[in-house]
Amino acid sequence: MKTILKAIEVDSPVHQVYSHWTRFEDFPHFMQGVKKVILLDDQRLHWETEFTGTTKEWFATITDLTPDQQIAWESEDGEYVAGIVTFEPIGTSRTRLNLKLFYDSKGCRRAEERFLSSAGDRVEKDLERFRKFIEKQDTVNNVGGSQA
Repeated sequence: MKTILKAIEVDSPVHQVYSHWTRFEDFPHFMQGVKKVILLDDQRLHWETEFTGTTKEWFATITDLTPDQQIAWESEDGEYVAGIVTFEPIGTSRTRLNLKLFYDSKGCRRAEERFLSSAGDRVEKDLERFRKFIEKQDTVNNVGGSQA
């Protein structure tokens, strides 16, 4: 199994960062290759992605949802993909988001190598887009006099 570890600091309180991350339908706004994520119920997600011209769909189960602290999930079938995102407050108005992504291609080393060669950079860029997405929305919401 391969692991990717990334982190980013966001200029927004932990509750807002967590709240934005749990709006799964917004993932296509900042995650490269993610076409759609649908929350089916309290624990299941349906993902649709496209990478290098290949469309994939799969289901994931949320295994831990601790408000303002942690979200964990894992794929239900096929290639094993799982992740844990933790949210750490830095004072009252800043948050550190830590992402651990796990991948197991069921023994296909070539698939793992392809995944790792691009996924680390892609995840880092996705987190940077997420930071900008939140900070832009929070700025727009605060100008209007309301909080997200």
